[in-house]
Amino acid sequence: MKSDLPKDGEILAFLAEEQSFTKLYKKYKGLKPSRVKKLLKGTVMSAVSSSSPKASAVVECFVDGAAKPNPGPAGAGAVLLRGSEIISELSEYLGVKTNNQAEYSALILALEEAAKIKDKFASLCVYSDSLLMVNQINGLWRVKDREIAELLSEVRDKIKTIKLKKNAAVSFKHIDRSKNKTADALSVLAIKSKN
Repeated sequence: MKSDLPKDGEILAFLAEEQSFTKLYKKYKGLKPSRVKKLLKGTVMSAVSSSSPKASAVVECFVDGAAKPNPGPAGAGAVLLRGSEIISELSEYLGVKTNNQAEYSALILALEEAAKIKDKFASLCVYSDSLLMVNQINGLWRVKDREIAELLSEVRDKIKTIKLKKNAAVSFKHIDRSKNKTADALSVLAIKSKN
């Protein structure tokens, strides 16, 4: 029976392609959810170790939003870490939104969570696989959509709050989707949990 179970890479590839835990467990009937959760946590850890140096004064945040279809039922996912410690995993159903609205909503959710961290930290580094959102926040691309402009304004307010409360620098970096699998899985899980 064990030989019928997928390798870790197969699980991640399946989730990235299908974005469905239900289909994953139907395809691999003997696969345990605890193994998938452990794998997703491990993926975040390796993405963190390959993307930036460790420092306890640094909080890292991986965010993702999804809408199925686009627009459609949407979910937000985020993981906040300090070094190798997971501070928080967030998964929230958003209602009907576009993919871009879901990406911004996931970021807002994560920034609110970062502002609640008790200890001070020197910097918050946010990672997203949405090139559009990262470039808009970094001022490289214009915002044409009115609703996205409102969400961007809310993001900027949350950034100001973090800078004031924590005296922390806040940065945004685009990463490949393969390094954002846990936040992606959490956003899809939020949609699935509502359906």
